[in-house]
Amino acid sequence: MAIWQQPYFIVKQDGDVPATQDLECLRAELDSLLPRVQSWSPEMEQWGASDRTTADILVDGECIEILVRVDARVEWRSFLVALWESLTRAGYCVRSQKSESRFASLDELIADMQSSRAVLFTSDPWKAVRDGARETAAELEKESDA
Repeated sequence: MAIWQQPYFIVKQDGDVPATQDLECLRAELDSLLPRVQSWSPEMEQWGASDRTTADILVDGECIEILVRVDARVEWRSFLVALWESLTRAGYCVRSQKSESRFASLDELIADMQSSRAVLFTSDPWKAVRDGARETAAELEKESDA
């Protein structure tokens, strides 16, 4: 994942990862948003370019995860609006990668994106890298203390 991409998980409205047989509607919605591309893995379906806005469905017998990475270097608001509308139609919602919480509204999702390191990177790359390095060091220190 690139520093200019903000990751979000896609889950069913109840918060669960969908069963593999329930993915057809979601695939159709993703097809309407991004071009489908050939994946490097037979277990992964992909939409969009890997260094731009992209969506991945990872299936290994069962659906394991659905991840969307939003490119902050380009106009991303219209994509989030279209994604939100498509997911709502299909019975899905967006979950933060940082927590288990699902976004209650489109405004909440846009606010999260606006405050993300990916968006910070587009305006101040060095600050984004420094902040990321500090967070990683703090996480490693916590792990070593445990």
